[in-house]
Amino acid sequence: MTTANLVLHVHEHPDAEAAERLSGALRGLPGVTGARHNPDHDNLFVVEYEAGSVSPRKVLEAAQAAGFSGELVGM
Repeated sequence: MTTANLVLHVHEHPDAEAAERLSGALRGLPGVTGARHNPDHDNLFVVEYEAGSVSPRKVLEAAQAAGFSGELVGM
């Protein structure tokens, strides 16, 4: 499998609890192997995923299902 990364920019500025909730929701998505949040850039998340297992669109949809709005940022 090919591992890829994407940056998810959420419009909200989540506190530590909300950021962990979103990271957990993203990690729970089949094909996502990691989701990291940087508190210095509180609305950015780096998501590692298996490109053949999940699409970037599904990652965005998972964030929306968790109550966040945003967009994918090119790397």
